[in-house]
Amino acid sequence: MLPESNLRELKVFLGQYAPVSAAYFCREIHSWMDSNTAQAARSGLITEPTSYATAARRYFDYPRKLTRVFGIDSTRFIKFEDAAKAGLTSTFLREFSLPDLEAMGLPEERRNPSLSARAVECLLLLNKLYPLHANVRPRSLQKSIEALPGEKYRSSELSPEEIAHFNRNAEKLARELGHRIYDLLPAKSETSQREGSQRPEVGATETELQKLLDEARSKEGPLQITSRLAAQWRRIKLLFQRIT
Repeated sequence: MLPESNLRELKVFLGQYAPVSAAYFCREIHSWMDSNTAQAARSGLITEPTSYATAARRYFDYPRKLTRVFGIDSTRFIKFEDAAKAGLTSTFLREFSLPDLEAMGLPEERRNPSLSARAVECLLLLNKLYPLHANVRPRSLQKSIEALPGEKYRSSELSPEEIAHFNRNAEKLARELGHRIYDLLPAKSETSQREGSQRPEVGATETELQKLLDEARSKEGPLQITSRLAAQWRRIKLLFQRIT
């Protein structure tokens, strides 16, 4: 998300043409951590799964930032899971009393397929061993990793302390907004059977990644180091750290 000063500038600019409102999709925290880890790993931005601390900043700082800039009455909070079933774009349009895609005779397309746990773990390790800012990756390598089959990636369980922290802050935010936007998390004993939350052995991931690296090198040559990419990547990573 943009810094608050930039959001205010955006509001002023758009406000010249019409009243401005904001919409924020509220996603279940485990689901968001799963998705953020997979997408950031795919983009070469991280070497470890998204932490609860990162998620907490987003979950509790972003809604406050939006309401400070746009006002509570002009900020809409939409449950992501319900919107995903009905269609994200159409849900957004209906929230502001606009014709949805069905009314316009357009289909809602769903893209960005999920990555398997094997793929995410290989990408995290690849980012650590061969940082994207210093290496040109063969396209075949990225495609081979992303195509690895298996169960969808699942982030680790939250600790009892993290669950308690989330619930306290969700309650506090609800009091500030005048309504609840996040469901409270159940106790750890009720979430301990979350499928796919056990990370594989590092050795197994290293073996799998090495095999894919060898295949890619045989097709496209070794990973190359370039100073130009390094400079570009440092700027991208700095921006990512600022917005997360």
